[in-house]
Amino acid sequence: MHSDSVLKYKLVVKVLMITFWVLGTYNFIFQETVPSVLDKISIYVSILSELIIVLLGLWTLRSKADKALIVSFLVLAIISNRVNNGSLILLFNGLRHYIPMMFLLPIVRYLFGTHDRATYFIGVMDKSLYIFLWLQVPAMVYQCALYGAFDNVGGTLGWMCSGMISCLIYVISFYLMIRRWDFDKNYLENLRNNWILIVLLLPSYLNETKISFLYLIMYFFFLVPMDRKFLLKALAVLPIIAAAVAGAGYLYMTFVNTEGEDPFTGDFLEQYTLGNDFMNELVLEGYMNKVMPDVQETDFARGIK
Repeated sequence: MHSDSVLKYKLVVKVLMITFWVLGTYNFIFQETVPSVLDKISIYVSILSELIIVLLGLWTLRSKADKALIVSFLVLAIISNRVNNGSLILLFNGLRHYIPMMFLLPIVRYLFGTHDRATYFIGVMDKSLYIFLWLQVPAMVYQCALYGAFDNVGGTLGWMCSGMISCLIYVISFYLMIRRWDFDKNYLENLRNNWILIVLLLPSYLNETKISFLYLIMYFFFLVPMDRKFLLKALAVLPIIAAAVAGAGYLYMTFVNTEGEDPFTGDFLEQYTLGNDFMNELVLEGYMNKVMPDVQETDFARGIK
């Protein structure tokens, strides 16, 4: 009975990680080799991966709360679809955005259910995340050299995933930094011992996702231990944050920025985050869907989002 249990959770982890690696790399591989094939298989890869997550979720579903949550979501989705006279295809495609996330909950809950499962899962996941972080370096350098520092620099996630990969780089590096943090050593000693995780942040400046500068500030700020002396420690970290932002800014402006715009000016920051008055008015008055094809802007500003 025990061996079956071990076989089950190891199989769950392996299938989960295979799915992770396929979704995390196949776009880049096919885009840079046979893009015509990607157009034909991408929908099938997406549906198959979603189906795998759902099946793993059903296999590990034990909690009554998880069951109630999933059933409630499905009921609400079906009722909403009927009330709005939506088609079954529309319902199916809409569910595809949320069902995998819903079924990841029982999977993760199951894997954290015992010490042995959690230890095995965390070990495999940590190694995979570290390798994934390293893979972004050659992928993003290659994309930046080929396409310029724009949205096509999406790392192994592929074209138009620049924002997503930049966010993931910071989240993964921060998580691994916390995992390796030694509380018997001070702030600077920990940064020095884990310097490679800071270096691995640099590919996030090879695309146009300028919010990486804000992520950089948050990265060092939230590494400060939150205790009674938090504010004093946070103030002491300000020089480190200033130096990191200045270094990243120099790198970006010298080697990457080809748009001729200075991302550190007040005018640029206002336009980048809030857009202009015309776009704000369209959003507030709900006209975006009607006039979108006729306006120059093709995206919401970050602040509006």
